[in-house]
Amino acid sequence: MTMSIPDRMTYERAFFLNEERGEPTPFDAAFVLEATCFHEAGHAVAGYMLGFGLSSVSVTVECARLPENPEKLGYRFPGLYMQAKRPTARWGRAIRERGYGHAALAFGCMTCAGPAAELRFLTYNDMPRQMLGATIGDHEAVDRIGKYLDNGGNGRFRPRDRFAFRRLSWREAQKLIHREDVWDAVGELAYALQEGLYDWPEAPGQATSLIPGSTARSIIRRAGIAPLGQE
Repeated sequence: MTMSIPDRMTYERAFFLNEERGEPTPFDAAFVLEATCFHEAGHAVAGYMLGFGLSSVSVTVECARLPENPEKLGYRFPGLYMQAKRPTARWGRAIRERGYGHAALAFGCMTCAGPAAELRFLTYNDMPRQMLGATIGDHEAVDRIGKYLDNGGNGRFRPRDRFAFRRLSWREAQKLIHREDVWDAVGELAYALQEGLYDWPEAPGQATSLIPGSTARSIIRRAGIAPLGQE
């Protein structure tokens, strides 16, 4: 079920990777879109497995004129994994009250799973590993929890080193994403997101591929993945 992780790079190196893309090609935007789909699918599959639920997952293509050259168009690809409200609130309370434990590590793993999936996609396809801007937001989310654990929740519990929390979250996310059954689920969900974006806007505007929770959960289950404890 598992496979070896070919490049066990550190959390810090992975999250801030910015390899040169080389000369621009007509396919650069398509590659970034595909990486975004894998990134969001990584979050969604891990979140569903770890008990955060799955309300929806989406990727948007935004087209706008470049400020420095209004005659040219540029693209952005924001994505969003929406967790279910009740389990997310429950995990949040557990972190606030008890600090480091299953809830905190599950949150860290789910948050790191997006960059882990993106990195595996880029590495496997021999593409320059230039991580998406969304990875910075993921780092900030992990670090917020890490800082809270580091100060002991303002005296509520025993402190936990935030750098150790980062490393452990990243390690567990990589292990999860490199399970073949999980990777199959991530790929199926990523390709389903792409299917909704074959017709890109060719003028300023946007198009969104949104997969409702019921459909996304069905895709993941067909790949053999269920929430932990329900396998």
